[in-house]
Amino acid sequence: MPTASAVVVLLGAVSLGRAWFGVLLVLAYGVGMAATLVGVGFLLDRTLIPLLRRTQAVVPGFALSGWPR
Repeated sequence: MPTASAVVVLLGAVSLGRAWFGVLLVLAYGVGMAATLVGVGFLLDRTLIPLLRRTQAVVPGFALSGWPR
């Protein structure tokens, strides 16, 4: 389902006679959003468990209660 901003960009580009440019902008927006989400997920995957282990060393029983070791 497209976002409202994507529809506005596409309609604006069509009204200017440059539909291809609107499609290019929406695709670039989608690729940028996907790259951002993948990057954040990767960083969380690589840093969350070590951070929780370090927190548990400072406050025993706080961070990893319920997490597999």
